[in-house]
Amino acid sequence: MLPLTTMSAHWTIPTSLPVSSISQPFNSSDCGDRKFCVRNPTHCDPKSNNCFFLSFKQDNDSVWIEMSGPSEGYIAFALSHDQWMGGGDDAYLCISKVHRADIRTAFLVGRSYPEFDSKSALENISWRLADGLIQCSFRRRIHLPASTGRYNLDVNYYIFLADGEISTGGAIYKHHQQPLITNGKHNILGPLKDIGGSRSPFLIKIHGAL
Repeated sequence: MLPLTTMSAHWTIPTSLPVSSISQPFNSSDCGDRKFCVRNPTHCDPKSNNCFFLSFKQDNDSVWIEMSGPSEGYIAFALSHDQWMGGGDDAYLCISKVHRADIRTAFLVGRSYPEFDSKSALENISWRLADGLIQCSFRRRIHLPASTGRYNLDVNYYIFLADGEISTGGAIYKHHQQPLITNGKHNILGPLKDIGGSRSPFLIKIHGAL
């Protein structure tokens, strides 16, 4: 995600939303069948703490979203119309705090800091911190008013998946490694797929230059 890559400073997360805990870890058994999944590496088991997992599952006019990765710091994904993420993008962060996790939404524009939302469009927010994992789950509607800053979910997007550090004071730093970028645009509502992505030198060079 561009702001997480290009900035040398940090920014502080606004007040978090109430969340509840997840009783069981996620699983990948429905990937490509009932869920659209992005995994890194491609055979990532979300019960493992050394890989990254993202899934989308439609439920009538809403989508259930699951994110999983190592528990240090944060994991995040974003939806973008291009592979450079500079034109205003829809981002979701799962943030590890002391004995809990927060889920935040943000709008990304070019090199500027993320614009965190004061009012979230997310529902049924829950989390799990255990076994070296941070896992966040939430539901959001497929279509939302433009004023929310959230993209509609029935459109093709590039999907970015990243992680990074959190300071003891709650500030977010840039991600640990170049983000995973899907190799093409995808509609998470279908056809359902189980995919990975790319960290190619070409994309990394462009990504880091902006």
